[in-house]
Amino acid sequence: MNFKKLGIVLLVLAMLIFAVGCAKKAAPPAPAQEPVAAPEPAPAPEPAPVEPPKEVVDEEAKPAAPAAGSVKYSDTGFDPAEVKVAVGATVTWENAAKVPLLITEKTKTIVSKRTVPGEKTETTFTKAGTYEYLNIIKANHKGKVIVE
Repeated sequence: MNFKKLGIVLLVLAMLIFAVGCAKKAAPPAPAQEPVAAPEPAPAPEPAPVEPPKEVVDEEAKPAAPAAGSVKYSDTGFDPAEVKVAVGATVTWENAAKVPLLITEKTKTIVSKRTVPGEKTETTFTKAGTYEYLNIIKANHKGKVIVE
């Protein structure tokens, strides 16, 4: 029996060696390929013509505000009702109505004395902003000075 076990072990060992030997067998080398020439590069495209930069124009550019403004007050109200001026500009109100005029404004920027028909009063605006005013004698007569 000893020989029988030894025979089986040798047989298994032989089969194992045979299997390992077959596994290590190298694959046949691939046939050599002929060298392939690299394709020629395509010609570079011609550069597009370069246009000189266009002058930037602000389409919404506002004209400079005037250095002075004038408002005429009549029995129907202020004309114009809105005046735009530059910082440092003076606005003159002329009373062309049949009644006195007393202008008031909530921030007290507009300094006004009571003006009788035919008189003028003026205010110089030193800060940018919107100044809404009214005739305190006829409160529904309103106007606005926009200082830019």
